[in-house]
Amino acid sequence: MDSRRTSSIIKLGTKTGYYGLLSASYDDTRFGGAFGRLKNWWEQRVVMQAVKDTGNIQRVLDVPCGTGRFLRSLVDKIPHLVGADVSRDMIDLSRQHCTFKGQSTGHLEYVHCDAKNLPFRNDSFDLVVSGRFLHHLFHLPQAMRIQVMQEFARVSRKWVLADFNIQFGVKYYWNKVRAVLRRKHFKSRRMTRTEVFGELTEAGLKVEQVYPISWVVSEKWYILCRK
Repeated sequence: MDSRRTSSIIKLGTKTGYYGLLSASYDDTRFGGAFGRLKNWWEQRVVMQAVKDTGNIQRVLDVPCGTGRFLRSLVDKIPHLVGADVSRDMIDLSRQHCTFKGQSTGHLEYVHCDAKNLPFRNDSFDLVVSGRFLHHLFHLPQAMRIQVMQEFARVSRKWVLADFNIQFGVKYYWNKVRAVLRRKHFKSRRMTRTEVFGELTEAGLKVEQVYPISWVVSEKWYILCRK
């Protein structure tokens, strides 16, 4: 039996790949129920505002595209879209979701690839979007995280929009207090704002605008960078 279809997570390149049943349940697990739908709506709202702020853009790369949440929102707004992911199962789900919604997908392409070696020429896109990905790389050496962000910068003509989990917000500090109360070691996979901005600078990106999901509650920030 193919282990890729039975294992919940697979290390492939710099990304944790989602396969089989795990990929099929990805949206329901994270965005099911009233709270999940609200979280998805709020995140989509933030991302679409950031995309709007980039001005007149023609070509967008979504990496990793996952089940195509952002692609479905962008397909009627952007002339040329490319979704890239390390998991073929996720790409298949994205394609099915767009087809099911009856959206025109003639200008939407998919590419199976690893984020640290994107198979595109320099300056291929006006904007590179990356959501729910970079926090998976916090356990890797800093040089590898920067390499991924450099790839985003390389294939973009101007803009990169990516999300980061920051040491910020009620959720982060509540988890920290709870660990102390339970006398457990607080394991944070969050970086400080200074650390994130520093790595973006090393990757050749300049922070243009920060879009927190919520300034009070959330630890997730979308950061729009200029090349």
